[in-house]
Amino acid sequence: MKKFLIAIGALILIGVIGIVVLGKIDFNRMNADNYYVHITEDGLKKEEKQSDGKIFVTYIYNLEGVNAKGEAKTFEFTASKNLRKDAYLMLYVKDKKGVSSYDEVKLSDIPKEAQAKLK
Repeated sequence: MKKFLIAIGALILIGVIGIVVLGKIDFNRMNADNYYVHITEDGLKKEEKQSDGKIFVTYIYNLEGVNAKGEAKTFEFTASKNLRKDAYLMLYVKDKKGVSSYDEVKLSDIPKEAQAKLK
């Protein structure tokens, strides 16, 4: 009986740890390529009406991004707010999905080859 209770306790502990880990992992950023962009202008504002009548606003950006090797590609992505001008972003890009997420970064955090093309 004691072994059975220890086994049940261990399974519960593994389950709780698994749930915590899954909650912390951002699958949008896993196995994604990183590109860097410079926000120089406001995004294109797009308003959509939801089924409950509320208006949902998104901002569309179409920018050239540069990876750590200095290779450039153009990306279209959306944001829920108008992004700060003169900000630098690191885009997380997946082959089939496109831009899946982004983070604001400092210019000094961007690889040198990408910095040269963004200035």
